[in-house]
Amino acid sequence: MLRAEDGRLHRIRAAVLEEKVGGFKVGQPASLSVTYAGSGTIVYSYYKGGSLWLPACPPELSMLRHEQTISVRLLSREEFLVNLTGTPMMNEAGLKWMPAGVVMVGSSLSGNILRLKFFQYPPIEDVGQFTLTCTASKSVGWNADGTFLQFQISDMFNRPRILRIYHRGYNNDWLSLQGSMGFERVYLMSFDGFRLRLVTRAGTEFSAATLYTRTPSTMYVIDSAQPQDFDTGVGPAPQVVQVTVRRRLESAMLQSVATYAHGRLGAEIAYAIAVTKLGLRDVVLFEPSIGGKDLYTKDGVVMIQARLLTEPGPLQHDRLRRTIRNQVAQLIRKLEQDFIHNADAKMGYAILSFLDPRDGSVFATIWKISNTQAGVGYCMHAAL
Repeated sequence: MLRAEDGRLHRIRAAVLEEKVGGFKVGQPASLSVTYAGSGTIVYSYYKGGSLWLPACPPELSMLRHEQTISVRLLSREEFLVNLTGTPMMNEAGLKWMPAGVVMVGSSLSGNILRLKFFQYPPIEDVGQFTLTCTASKSVGWNADGTFLQFQISDMFNRPRILRIYHRGYNNDWLSLQGSMGFERVYLMSFDGFRLRLVTRAGTEFSAATLYTRTPSTMYVIDSAQPQDFDTGVGPAPQVVQVTVRRRLESAMLQSVATYAHGRLGAEIAYAIAVTKLGLRDVVLFEPSIGGKDLYTKDGVVMIQARLLTEPGPLQHDRLRRTIRNQVAQLIRKLEQDFIHNADAKMGYAILSFLDPRDGSVFATIWKISNTQAGVGYCMHAAL
């Protein structure tokens, strides 16, 4: 037992910790779990090295004017997980297609395999509970924000994302996600059976990361359609397919005015076409909001640009061909840039999907583009 007296926390010699705390070594940085005997409060602290250590103290105990008795032990990953409070993440901003709230309700660790169980309410596409299987770091870490356990989760395309659970032992826990500007606090998350969405917030700005746990192609049915109705008269007639949206969630996103949702659906429809109609293998769906190639094959040979149009005015029958012609031209210009920045690219597809304002049907036109001069020229073909 270690004592701090006179209402103040005194620095404790590291040599005493080495004598009293199993596994502690002087000079070796370590995360520590400190229990205040009187209240039972647990506080995580960090020893940075050196001859002295100052234990952390929760605010409600920092002003007490009597002797404090504490016990100290090395903080393990298992204890860190057991003490998590499961603080709810609430959708106070009213983000669409997200639950009202989500909370972590359990965890387990086997070796470095970490499983985190969540409950979301109301359910999304009948999914009320879901479990994330992750790879945890070998020990807890520490920085100015507090003590954390870092872990990695990968999607079906084997793209990893790194997250952290922060907890100080006595207060609320929270998640953070590594992005281009460092780690950002996770505001909300959801799972709909296919997509894990992680929403971070910086001030009034929200950003979303989407990880696919299953192939998105099964959310859509792709059937052949007659090409002459959508022939622009420029180059070979495109291949045309009709798209059936299987689920309620994507149908609601389709009818919305949210541009991010339409970008997401357009990329997913293009993915479904690529793997079911074009016979492409190892297709990777990129984050639509980032820019650059929307989809590509892992070998870098094929680039795909995708877009979904839903605004009814430009899609009226008398304007449809012109709209398709202009939009496809934009996608082809993007493919030309993809050819320049991806040396192995030999072929590209421009896949333009649109909502027919007459009956709400979804069609997609497919244009095949050859990279004839490695980023200098292209040749348009009918997509077969």
